[in-house]
Amino acid sequence: MRLAALFTVLALACGASSEVAVPTLSTSPAAGHALAELRASFEHEPHDAKLAKRLRDFIARFPADRTAGLAHLYLGHVLLDMKDVAGARRELASVPEPRPGNEHDFWLALRARLLRADKQSDAALAILQPLVGTVVDLPLRTILLEEVAVASIDARRSLEAVAYLDGWLRSVPPHAHRDAHDRVRAELGRIDPTVLAQTLEAMQGEGSGGYSAELQRLVAEALAKHALDAQDTQLAQRLIASSLGKYLTGSTVGQDLRDLATSLRGAHAVVAHTIGLVLPIDSAELRDVAADAARGAAFALGLPRARPDDDGTRLVTRADSTSKIEASLEEVAGGGAAIVVAGFDEASAERACRWAERNELPVITLATPPTPGERYCFVAGEARQASVALLVAELEKRARKHAKVAVVAGTLAAPGMTHATSASLDFLAPFVCEPPFSRSRLPLDDWTKKSVRDFLVSAPAGCVRTLLPALPRGADVGMVLESTFDADDARVAGGLHVLAVEPAVTPDVGDYTKAFGAAPTYWTSLGRDAVLLAHTAEAKLPLDRTTSGSEITRRRDAARDALGVAKATLWTSDATGFAGTHQLSRALRVVDRH
Repeated sequence: MRLAALFTVLALACGASSEVAVPTLSTSPAAGHALAELRASFEHEPHDAKLAKRLRDFIARFPADRTAGLAHLYLGHVLLDMKDVAGARRELASVPEPRPGNEHDFWLALRARLLRADKQSDAALAILQPLVGTVVDLPLRTILLEEVAVASIDARRSLEAVAYLDGWLRSVPPHAHRDAHDRVRAELGRIDPTVLAQTLEAMQGEGSGGYSAELQRLVAEALAKHALDAQDTQLAQRLIASSLGKYLTGSTVGQDLRDLATSLRGAHAVVAHTIGLVLPIDSAELRDVAADAARGAAFALGLPRARPDDDGTRLVTRADSTSKIEASLEEVAGGGAAIVVAGFDEASAERACRWAERNELPVITLATPPTPGERYCFVAGEARQASVALLVAELEKRARKHAKVAVVAGTLAAPGMTHATSASLDFLAPFVCEPPFSRSRLPLDDWTKKSVRDFLVSAPAGCVRTLLPALPRGADVGMVLESTFDADDARVAGGLHVLAVEPAVTPDVGDYTKAFGAAPTYWTSLGRDAVLLAHTAEAKLPLDRTTSGSEITRRRDAARDALGVAKATLWTSDATGFAGTHQLSRALRVVDRH
């Protein structure tokens, strides 16, 4: 039935028919000309008070003309569009039922619209549906298709209604298209979501079931709204996987839908050897740091795996704003993670730590939270102040008394770098170095005026590579642990004294360098170390999935206990693990790179 209705609607929308409309002819050339202008206005102009007045003027001027009845019917439709139901009834009552032809079509359509206004949708459909697929006067076409669609929805014949809505969109004149688009969207909102889901199935495959791209987009939006309102994960997954998913790509609704589709919020499970990784996306710097850490995590697990000794370890990731870190932690926990790695700055590390203690699930943070963990929170990162203290001591040895020191920090480090102090050095307020990185954005003139020749840097690679070539020869540059300084940086740092903080360990990173063509960054190494310890801790967990509350608690506690004593060869520390504590210890050193 739906396909048949759709066929006739599309034929109607394209003007296809084997019949010929019987016109209502004027007995007066003047009346005929005036009515022709009104007919064009009825089709192409808004149905408002201005058009209603012109129709009334025509009726008053040509009351006895054969076209006067058609003018009354035009006026009735305009009044209905203006929400004047009583006025439309008067116009219909003034016209006896005409002979078959275009005037009769207008008469039937007005009668059906009034029946629908009286909530007699089945009676309205009985009148409207025989008109579908027959010739109707062009100005009536859009009205007819709208009415039969809305009446079908009112009569709970929604599957047919979707096809009629498509015909309505196809036939509407340009001036009314935006309004029709909004009204179709509203009507789709009245259709039972299960019916729209059936339409979703019909729209799959070659030809998309004959539906227009515009209607497909509106159906996709309606289904997405329902999925989000109802938090229907399955519908969200079906919609994204369908051909309609492309219509939501790049939109806020599409992103929310994708989040819902991949959400395991509120789920509770531990699945074999599963590690969670929550990656921040708040800024370009955080995204770069997260990408480095994720690369290290994948390297630690040998992902993607294709080896016969695969132990089934899974890495479940979520990328989200740090303001939503609790929701992301819940999702990776719902995905079966027994240990989660998260927290790339102090604020998110603190929130991750508090979540871990509340939910009794082990979390390893990559930054140092202000409040240390006690039971379930483990800290793999290093407090930035440890690096700063080492560098300040070195700069104090090299610089003259009360020398001014410029502080250069990325957005991630800037808040903590305001605390750099010294009895013999004067630290300037931090210059926040952020994309786009360029020499012209550096305050070089200000530094020159203040005779600055000492620098304290905690910044991303792009900033470091822009900054170093711009500094005066002979300057002392202190680089905190998190700052990148590799062979490329050394090449552009000629004539500088670079003092880099590093872990007091020389790891064997040959396999990594061979695979990626460059040595790992601090964040890559830290992500690798955290996940490697988590992997070691989960090694003895059962390989099955459990959703039992007591068993989930038992496995999470087992993972926590094992994490506390897990040992591995690390790249960022001379220690081999947490050694029964909640903070990974490491010895740091300052290396003069010249």
